[in-house]
Amino acid sequence: MNELKKELLAALKEYVGDNKDSKAKMVNVLLKNLPTHCEELLNAIKNQSWKEVKFYAHKTKYSFKILNMQEEMAKLEKMEKINEDTADVFTVKRAYAEVEHKSNLICQALKEI
Repeated sequence: MNELKKELLAALKEYVGDNKDSKAKMVNVLLKNLPTHCEELLNAIKNQSWKEVKFYAHKTKYSFKILNMQEEMAKLEKMEKINEDTADVFTVKRAYAEVEHKSNLICQALKEI
């Protein structure tokens, strides 16, 4: 079993316990929400709609919080606190790309759980 899958299983166990039905439901919720929230976040970044960036960064961060992914949570927290007057689109897009990459890896691993 790869390292990411082990981390995800441990995080899910911490979040929902040993109940297989609860774990399955949470996996399904994450597989549905994580890609959707990332896509919404990307659209907000492309449109430079900073209020929406903050909103979708917060929504996306919750999934990473469930999975105890601290690095991605930190990037999303920075997006939540972005200053609309001084926002650097390049920096935000780069942070988003890293979050999206991890999101894709997570979804791939969740499908195998």
